[in-house]
Amino acid sequence: MYRSQFGQEGQAGYNIAVFNLEDAEILNCAPYRVESVEVNFEELGNPWFANPESSQDGENGGYA
Repeated sequence: MYRSQFGQEGQAGYNIAVFNLEDAEILNCAPYRVESVEVNFEELGNPWFANPESSQDGENGGYA
């Protein structure tokens, strides 16, 4: 289980990942239709750029 950035304001949103379906039991379910999505973002940290020349010799994994 991990936090989700989606959800109604004031309510915590969570996602659940199940890797082995035999580890979970479905108790109930219902289909939903997404009516709208709003995504806001800002740059976090320093940008990085791929450097194809350094990836040829394996240095820095191709990242500058």
